[in-house]
This record gives sequence, structure tokens and C-alpha cells, in this order.
Amino acid sequence: MKSEFSLLKELLSHSDRRYRMIAARALIKTGGKRIEKTFMKLLKEEYRGIRSIAAWALGELGSRDAIDELIKCLSDRDSWVRRYSAIALAKLKAVEAIPELEKMLEDPDRSVYLVAKWSIRSIKK
Repeated sequence: MKSEFSLLKELLSHSDRRYRMIAARALIKTGGKRIEKTFMKLLKEEYRGIRSIAAWALGELGSRDAIDELIKCLSDRDSWVRRYSAIALAKLKAVEAIPELEKMLEDPDRSVYLVAKWSIRSIKK
């Protein structure tokens, strides 16, 4: 029989975004370095839905160890991943991310531009 942790990790790959968010929230509640490492690994997954939720989760967990990986995700090919990474970095008050966030102000996707602008302001507060 699979553990709850294993089942929740599987749900992160579910096709329905609602299930992925429920699983991510449940994993966040368990907290700890094990969960942070899991989400950091998930930043490299092929499926964009998993990468974006992993970025969001790392921000929710307050994972300062993930800052470098989240900065790399600001140049992800998917706009959802870029946005969630910027939001996570804002939550983490990652001053070191500001130069990369400023580059996002040139992003052709207006929603990425707006999130980058908000993230920079949030970090500087």
C-alpha cells in the first residue's frame, strides 16, 4: 500500500489543476526539508503544471534554499512557471532576484510583465 506522501506526490501530476493544488497544499502542511527537496526536484519536471505549482509551493514554504533555482525558472519557456517563480521570489523577499525580474519587464506576455513589476515592488518594500 502506498503512503499518503506517495499518493500526494502522484496527485501533483494529475491533469486537473485543482487536484494538483490540493496535493501541493497538503504537502506544504507537512513542511520540512523533505518537502522542499521534493518541490525543488519538481521544478525540473517536463510538465509545466508541475513546475509552476512547485515554484508556488516553494514560496509558500518560505524556502530560501530554492532561490537560485527559482531565479533560473524566471527564464522558463512557460509563462505560468515564470509568473509563479516571480511570485515565490517576492514572498521570499529575494533581493538577489531583482536583476532577473527586471529583465522580465521586457516579456511579451503582459501578465508576466505585471507579475514581475509587482514582485520587484514587493521585494523592495
